[in-house]
Amino acid sequence: MFMRGDWNNWGRDTKGEMSLVDDFTWGAQITVNGFAKAKFAPFEGWSKAYGVHPDRELLYNLPDYDPRHETFDVEPYMSGSEASRRWMVERGLWSQHESIASGAEFAKELWVSSSCTAEAPFCPVPENSEGDWTCVGFTRPEQNMSWCLAQGISGCTEYAENNQSPDMASCGACSCCRRKVTPDLSGLPKTCCVLFNDLLLNYTITSDLSRCVGLDQSIHADLATVGARHNVTTPPPVTCPPSPPAYVAPTPEVQAAIEWSKDRLEFAERDFAEHGLPRMASVETWHAEVAYTVFVDRFANGNVKNDLLNIPDFQRKELERGQTWSLPRWRHGGDLQGLRGRLTYLHDLGVTIVVLSPIFANGRGEYHGFCTSDPTSVDPGFGSAELLRDLVHEAHELGLRIVLEIQVNHACGEGMKYSTEPNVDDVGRCVDQFENSYWNSSRGERLSDRDRLPLSLGGDLPLALKHPSFFVRCGPQSRFRPDGHAFTQVGEDQSSTRQAGSLWTDDSAGQSFRFNTLDVGFQTVYVNMLKWW
Repeated sequence: MFMRGDWNNWGRDTKGEMSLVDDFTWGAQITVNGFAKAKFAPFEGWSKAYGVHPDRELLYNLPDYDPRHETFDVEPYMSGSEASRRWMVERGLWSQHESIASGAEFAKELWVSSSCTAEAPFCPVPENSEGDWTCVGFTRPEQNMSWCLAQGISGCTEYAENNQSPDMASCGACSCCRRKVTPDLSGLPKTCCVLFNDLLLNYTITSDLSRCVGLDQSIHADLATVGARHNVTTPPPVTCPPSPPAYVAPTPEVQAAIEWSKDRLEFAERDFAEHGLPRMASVETWHAEVAYTVFVDRFANGNVKNDLLNIPDFQRKELERGQTWSLPRWRHGGDLQGLRGRLTYLHDLGVTIVVLSPIFANGRGEYHGFCTSDPTSVDPGFGSAELLRDLVHEAHELGLRIVLEIQVNHACGEGMKYSTEPNVDDVGRCVDQFENSYWNSSRGERLSDRDRLPLSLGGDLPLALKHPSFFVRCGPQSRFRPDGHAFTQVGEDQSSTRQAGSLWTDDSAGQSFRFNTLDVGFQTVYVNMLKWW
């Protein structure tokens, strides 16, 4: 194992070898002045390296067509190695000396500091043009020049009045400017012990040199000889072949589905506006609202003529035979028309929000609606899109809001089945692939199709969802048997295995099939389908 960084010209001056100190654990002593960047590498070349996951927001902004996007300002949750490290330290689960590495292609350099901790600088070092002055637009009533001057340095951002100097030229004609703060990376020299576990990919940086006693390798990183710290960058790998682009453009078929979903949504917006119906805004806060959940099939039957339009096969057979063995699983006839007739009742109860169980078309006719086949149409046993529109309009007139319950992780439909019976080995390889992609990729990256199984999509799904890439295709839960055991029976120390089995497999009965919610094309199409309503 090697440790390379600013101090040894990233392995070109000295190899930066580490010594094996325990099972899977490598160590080296390193002397640093302030902060230095580094990576671990298992080979002399750069065919593989371990750094850290960059920070990434887990909250995406509102789309441009939503007028609220102009004032949407919520502090996002963050993912990434440093964000995860801080989360663990704040809860007392790790010490400040511990962190986790990543072998992903996009992994960045980790930080080593003379405080002998795994902490990164409080403020990230600006990259490329991030340190340039940019314009601050005043978007809130309290923001003006007095506010700008009072900000000074706020967190990792510096605010200042535009003095029209060449240094602030990038701010343009704006009067208030801001830029990211460049942190002070200097410090007194200190020797630290660095330990890296190449099995768990975690590492420790500590001042306890006894943990590195007896090591032949000692790396000295005198940053004074390196030059301006924030200008030092990692040279590109010299032995690794160029990687394919991370983001892969959708196939023509998927792109056509995306464009169809966008056009359909835009048409719905125009049609709604042309009808002149008022739009009921969301509440500022939901805490004071009173919600009533309606299980549509079991609430009220307002139209007996649609009772048999979409019932499951076993119910139809039992009706023909005059049997009621499965009565609890029958469709009982509740529908939107029945709910429509009970709106005043709900209003008089003091209800302000009515939550409907899933009402979209499902090919098997199940009463609960929790296995949707077509999210673009209403189950005929519940009513129609026109009836839903009238229901919502009448609810709004009473001051009631309607919320549609949906499920977005799987689909059901007649004819959906695997082309060949999945075996245990096939399912295990596929789950491992998806679990690795989940933890080691970013939104829009390439997901290998190598271990995914061929799936027939049947006739109930809308054409826009009939794309193999929209489904995980790993097989049923019953065939995921790590180490020969059902994944639900693994020990507490293997919780990630249980989670992987729940996330990337279909139900054991083979009746529902898992959507690939990592696929950007699927995200776009399915979200647009739901926004249409």
